[in-house]
Amino acid sequence: MASEDESPEAPAAPADYHATPLFIAKLLANRLEPGDAVGQVVPHLLATCPDCRAAWEEVERLQAETGHRDERAALAAMAAVTESEAAPELLAELSALSYAEQVCAVEHAPRFQSRALCRLLLRKSRRAAFVDGALAVDWASLALRVANHLTQSYGTPAVDALRAEAFATLGNAHRVIGELRVAEECFLSAGQLLDRPAVATPGLLAEVHSLLASLRLAQRRLPEARELVAFALAVAVERQDGRRIAELQLKEAKIVEEEGDLAAAATLLRRAAETIDPVELPELYRIARFNLLGVLVEQERYAEAQALYPAVAALLAAEPAESTHLLRLRWAEGLIARGFHRLEEAETALLAVQREFVRRHMGYDAALVAIDRGLIYLETGAVKPLRQVAAELMPVFATRDLSKEAFACLLLYQDACQSAKLTERLARELALFLREDRRRPPSLKVGFRLAEEAEG
Repeated sequence: MASEDESPEAPAAPADYHATPLFIAKLLANRLEPGDAVGQVVPHLLATCPDCRAAWEEVERLQAETGHRDERAALAAMAAVTESEAAPELLAELSALSYAEQVCAVEHAPRFQSRALCRLLLRKSRRAAFVDGALAVDWASLALRVANHLTQSYGTPAVDALRAEAFATLGNAHRVIGELRVAEECFLSAGQLLDRPAVATPGLLAEVHSLLASLRLAQRRLPEARELVAFALAVAVERQDGRRIAELQLKEAKIVEEEGDLAAAATLLRRAAETIDPVELPELYRIARFNLLGVLVEQERYAEAQALYPAVAALLAAEPAESTHLLRLRWAEGLIARGFHRLEEAETALLAVQREFVRRHMGYDAALVAIDRGLIYLETGAVKPLRQVAAELMPVFATRDLSKEAFACLLLYQDACQSAKLTERLARELALFLREDRRRPPSLKVGFRLAEEAEG
């Protein structure tokens, strides 16, 4: 039985094979022996018709994916194809139900208990994680329920592998919504399954390692995150999986950025943008260029950022009006303008961005933009606008996503603006604290102190 990590090889076709009249007659009369069809017709079709070969490769993939691979090859292929074709319709049926009804369906209706449907649910969860973490949790929870009901006709290793992937995907979804302790428990469950014989294929390990790297990044365990990404990237390179390579390159750049090495992060993002095909992988190419713009602005390399900005704006032109990417692009535009001392332009952009972040209840971002605005008025020495910043911070306090440490930090900034005692050093230290505080798990939150006080 071929493993899921092996590439299927097509049956060899005799170079000089051609059907005889008798063979054709038997074929038309439905009198061919099964061995004749498999041994002669199938190889001949695969050798001469690219479409037939593609169909054969799809059947092989489905056999591997659904676990139906044994000596009953024809029946296994039929089961794999039938199950895979039914899965999208089942998913659509589930999507129309409430979550409670979805749970009832996958728990009690055997037709929903298929490996193909489980894999669709996992993919749906991972896609949802980019836009709606709570929804990602729901889809991954359903996938795990389906995996727990799979019969052993798939084979124990195949079922355990799918359960491990489901636990990892659920852990990733909980990570997105900030439930890091629950996420850790999910990955521990996945690890226990991966310790079982014949479960931990390189492909599955790479997928789990990639998801776990995101959790380690959120937990600020950056060296572990880099090791996990390195393993997954090595597997992707060996398999020549261009999409996975690009995704992992972007994740590696993010880890390096979080480590504080902005120059190295910019280098990685440039390299990724040069290797990602913008036609084949437009969304990943867009992310690479967008992230590079953000790193350049953070480095205060405003000339390079300004040169890149039009290309990034064009890539984001089709984004919906509510896209957070568009809002952050406007933020970058304001910071670039400030970097070139176009202060009125910068003020207009940053004020609009701050108000929009408040409207969306994104307190950390709103506070950071307010600090950027304060730096404008420090440069001009304008006291009245600085005090206006202090007054406009009130809605930020009501966003409710700030930790108590961030709340205290923002109070300090408000007081410094109101009393006109804000300094550039204080503003930058407060901004750095807010960025780090947002990334910290609750157990690692710390109060803000000036560097000189910490040294004392």
